[in-house]
Amino acid sequence: MKRIALIMDGWKRFFTYAWPAGILQRVRETNEEINLYIFNSSGDWSWDTDYNTGEYNIYKLPDFNDFDGIIMDLNNIRYPEVADEIAKIVRNTKKPAISISNKLPGFYYVGIDNRKSMTTIMEHLYHTRLPSILVHYGT
Repeated sequence: MKRIALIMDGWKRFFTYAWPAGILQRVRETNEEINLYIFNSSGDWSWDTDYNTGEYNIYKLPDFNDFDGIIMDLNNIRYPEVADEIAKIVRNTKKPAISISNKLPGFYYVGIDNRKSMTTIMEHLYHTRLPSILVHYGT
């Protein structure tokens, strides 16, 4: 049985439910024998540094060398040094690892780059709608 670790933070987001649900759905579709271990903190809930430090200590509990693969969503971690430390620990395991939403050196990346879409939308607004708005408001 393969063991996959999912590292994530912040119960304030829908993704906190969606990531595990999507991963488990794919596991069922492939009939792979995989156990998913979720390491989630609520370190983004508070501005209290001591509280957040306690929450982020969950990432120090596992030995990530014991896993066959690691999925990381470090996007919501309040302190960059915590995310950097997790990435360093995972990188040192030399295990296959995926970073969701953050391009990190040495990791596979899953995410969306909306730059092209946003540029296209802004160009459209500028060339079609914006001039009429400017004329309407007298600028």
